[in-house]
Amino acid sequence: MKFEGKWRINSCLRLDDERGFIYLSLDELAALDPDDDTAAQMKDYIFDIQPDGFILTTSPVPEGASAEDIEGAKANGMEFIEDDTRIVLGRTPWCEEENGTVRFDSGVRGETLGEPVDPWATLEETEDGLLQYLMYRLERV
Repeated sequence: MKFEGKWRINSCLRLDDERGFIYLSLDELAALDPDDDTAAQMKDYIFDIQPDGFILTTSPVPEGASAEDIEGAKANGMEFIEDDTRIVLGRTPWCEEENGTVRFDSGVRGETLGEPVDPWATLEETEDGLLQYLMYRLERV
């Protein structure tokens, strides 16, 4: 599977008291806590796996943001793409290894049981054609 391109969240890993770890759609997550708008915000996230070796996590510019707001954010180091319509929330390095495995920097650092943790995790295709990335299952846009 070629991973380059744009992806959005299909489902998110969650710990259920009765069923253990399960994947829920963003609608199912939102229904668990109607006062929490996190799932609604995540519906607009796009993960752009670029050929230059980065995964950009992006979100739409908030409604009502003026050109001045955007310029001020740029002056403070925020990155925008697609004619300033999307904010880059994160930039994650990725690489394809000689054996064809695609890995990305998970950001995890430190030790487990005295052993250093490898921060590089694997991008994997699920049985149903989704992309496993961190706690998300992504579908191509």
